[in-house]
Amino acid sequence: MGSILNYIKIRLGYSDEPDLIIDTQIMDSINTAFAVLSQIGTGLKGDFVITSSNETWDQYCTGNVALVELIKSYIYCKTKLEFDPSANSTINDSLTRRIAELESRINSATDYPDDQVVNSATDYPDDQVVNEGGDNV
Repeated sequence: MGSILNYIKIRLGYSDEPDLIIDTQIMDSINTAFAVLSQIGTGLKGDFVITSSNETWDQYCTGNVALVELIKSYIYCKTKLEFDPSANSTINDSLTRRIAELESRINSATDYPDDQVVNSATDYPDDQVVNEGGDNV
């Protein structure tokens, strides 16, 4: 799926060419974001860190493409807010809200893998009827 460091650098507006000073600072922010994912209980690799452009997204999370995309967005938002925050507080507030939403979605996705998610009324037992709000009736 490609280099984690290079993906984040490009999203931040930098070249994917090696730059020791920028790379080190961005890796610190990326690793902080991975640590937060572990601390909020995502169940993903808790000791995962990147040390170069060699680490890839599929080394951290494989199989669930939607989850990987959520994680990529989360790592970008966390890194952007820490490494290159906007001078505009409205933009930073928006990023903070987006981070909270992504944390919730990632946590939900790791709590209920694809094969355990209830997708429709047909996934409930025959004797259980569910209304539109998802409540049993």
